[in-house]
Amino acid sequence: MQKYIHSKTKLGDPFDCRIRLEKNGRGFWEVAVYLVRIGSNQKVVSNVAQGGSVSRLRPFLESNFKENMESIKASIENIANKLPYKLESIFQQNLISLGLDIGIEKGGQIYLFEVETGPANEFAMGEIAIIQRRGV
Repeated sequence: MQKYIHSKTKLGDPFDCRIRLEKNGRGFWEVAVYLVRIGSNQKVVSNVAQGGSVSRLRPFLESNFKENMESIKASIENIANKLPYKLESIFQQNLISLGLDIGIEKGGQIYLFEVETGPANEFAMGEIAIIQRRGV
Protein backbone atom coordinates (compact mmCIF):
# COMPACT_ATOMS: atom_id res chain seq x y z
CA MET A 1 0.00 0.00 0.00
CA GLN A 2 1.04 3.55 -0.58
CA LYS A 3 -0.25 6.97 0.25
CA TYR A 4 -2.94 8.25 -2.11
CA ILE A 5 -1.53 11.20 -4.04
CA HIS A 6 -3.99 13.95 -4.98
CA SER A 7 -2.38 14.80 -8.32
CA LYS A 8 -5.21 16.85 -9.85
CA THR A 9 -5.49 19.93 -12.03
CA LYS A 10 -7.27 23.09 -10.89
CA LEU A 11 -10.35 21.65 -12.63
CA GLY A 12 -10.09 18.40 -10.66
CA ASP A 13 -8.82 16.16 -13.47
CA PRO A 14 -6.13 13.59 -12.58
CA PHE A 15 -2.70 14.04 -14.14
CA ASP A 16 0.84 12.79 -14.01
CA CYS A 17 4.08 14.08 -15.47
CA ARG A 18 6.03 11.74 -17.72
CA ILE A 19 9.75 12.33 -17.98
CA ARG A 20 10.87 10.41 -21.06
CA LEU A 21 14.62 9.70 -20.98
CA GLU A 22 16.93 8.05 -23.45
CA LYS A 23 20.62 7.23 -23.38
CA ASN A 24 22.69 8.96 -26.01
CA GLY A 25 25.46 7.38 -28.08
CA ARG A 26 28.02 8.28 -25.40
CA GLY A 27 26.10 6.47 -22.65
CA PHE A 28 24.68 9.54 -20.89
CA TRP A 29 21.02 10.11 -20.04
CA GLU A 30 19.11 12.89 -21.79
CA VAL A 31 15.52 14.03 -21.43
CA ALA A 32 13.59 13.51 -24.65
CA VAL A 33 10.48 15.26 -23.38
CA TYR A 34 8.65 16.38 -20.27
CA LEU A 35 4.94 15.69 -20.75
CA VAL A 36 1.86 15.96 -18.60
CA ARG A 37 -0.89 13.41 -19.19
CA ILE A 38 -4.27 14.71 -18.10
CA GLY A 39 -7.34 12.54 -17.59
CA SER A 40 -10.81 13.87 -18.19
CA ASN A 41 -13.83 12.77 -16.19
CA GLN A 42 -11.78 10.00 -14.62
CA LYS A 43 -11.61 9.33 -10.91
CA VAL A 44 -8.03 8.18 -10.33
CA VAL A 45 -5.77 7.83 -13.35
CA SER A 46 -4.72 10.02 -16.25
CA ASN A 47 -5.26 7.66 -19.15
CA VAL A 48 -4.79 9.39 -22.51
CA ALA A 49 -6.17 6.34 -24.34
CA GLN A 50 -9.49 6.82 -22.54
CA GLY A 51 -10.04 10.41 -23.63
CA GLY A 52 -7.35 12.31 -21.76
CA SER A 53 -5.01 14.91 -23.18
CA VAL A 54 -1.30 15.74 -23.21
CA SER A 55 0.49 19.00 -22.43
CA ARG A 56 4.08 20.17 -22.27
CA LEU A 57 5.33 20.70 -18.71
CA ARG A 58 5.90 24.48 -18.65
CA PRO A 59 2.44 25.60 -19.88
CA PHE A 60 0.80 23.07 -17.57
CA LEU A 61 2.72 24.34 -14.53
CA GLU A 62 1.99 27.97 -15.47
CA SER A 63 -1.70 27.17 -15.55
CA ASN A 64 -1.95 24.95 -12.47
CA PHE A 65 0.98 25.82 -10.17
CA LYS A 66 1.87 29.41 -11.04
CA GLU A 67 2.99 30.37 -7.51
CA ASN A 68 5.63 27.64 -7.16
CA MET A 69 6.10 26.70 -10.80
CA GLU A 70 9.86 27.32 -10.89
CA SER A 71 10.62 25.22 -7.81
CA ILE A 72 8.43 22.35 -9.07
CA LYS A 73 10.10 22.48 -12.48
CA ALA A 74 13.56 22.52 -10.87
CA SER A 75 12.67 19.50 -8.70
CA ILE A 76 11.41 17.55 -11.71
CA GLU A 77 14.56 18.40 -13.66
CA ASN A 78 16.68 17.31 -10.68
CA ILE A 79 14.89 13.94 -10.64
CA ALA A 80 15.51 13.58 -14.39
CA ASN A 81 19.22 14.34 -13.97
CA LYS A 82 19.92 12.03 -11.01
CA LEU A 83 17.40 9.18 -10.80
CA PRO A 84 18.37 7.26 -13.97
CA TYR A 85 21.97 6.88 -12.78
CA LYS A 86 20.81 5.92 -9.28
CA LEU A 87 18.46 3.25 -10.67
CA GLU A 88 21.26 1.74 -12.75
CA SER A 89 23.48 1.68 -9.68
CA ILE A 90 20.86 0.09 -7.43
CA PHE A 91 19.85 -2.60 -9.92
CA GLN A 92 23.35 -3.01 -11.40
CA GLN A 93 21.95 -2.87 -14.92
CA ASN A 94 22.60 -0.72 -17.94
CA LEU A 95 19.30 0.70 -19.09
CA ILE A 96 18.55 2.44 -22.39
CA SER A 97 15.12 4.03 -22.04
CA LEU A 98 13.13 5.23 -19.05
CA GLY A 99 9.75 6.75 -18.40
CA LEU A 100 9.41 8.36 -14.98
CA ASP A 101 5.85 9.09 -13.87
CA ILE A 102 5.59 11.90 -11.34
CA GLY A 103 2.61 13.19 -9.36
CA ILE A 104 2.32 16.70 -7.94
CA GLU A 105 -0.01 17.51 -5.07
CA LYS A 106 -1.74 20.87 -4.64
CA GLY A 107 1.00 22.32 -2.43
CA GLY A 108 3.70 21.37 -4.96
CA GLN A 109 4.93 18.17 -3.27
CA ILE A 110 6.35 15.76 -5.83
CA TYR A 111 5.94 11.97 -5.74
CA LEU A 112 7.33 9.23 -7.95
CA PHE A 113 4.49 7.02 -9.13
CA GLU A 114 6.25 4.58 -11.41
CA VAL A 115 9.40 3.87 -13.41
CA GLU A 116 8.98 2.28 -16.84
CA THR A 117 12.02 0.57 -18.37
CA GLY A 118 10.24 0.06 -21.69
CA PRO A 119 8.26 3.27 -22.14
CA ALA A 120 6.26 4.09 -25.24
CA ASN A 121 7.74 6.68 -27.55
CA GLU A 122 4.69 7.98 -29.41
CA PHE A 123 5.06 11.50 -28.03
CA ALA A 124 8.79 11.97 -28.59
CA MET A 125 9.90 9.86 -31.54
CA GLY A 126 11.92 12.62 -33.19
CA GLU A 127 13.59 13.70 -29.96
CA ILE A 128 14.47 10.09 -29.11
CA ALA A 129 16.02 9.51 -32.54
CA ILE A 130 18.17 12.64 -32.17
CA ILE A 131 19.36 11.58 -28.70
CA GLN A 132 20.21 8.07 -29.86
CA ARG A 133 22.37 9.44 -32.70
CA ARG A 134 24.17 11.95 -30.47
CA GLY A 135 27.74 10.85 -29.87
CA VAL A 136 27.64 7.93 -32.31
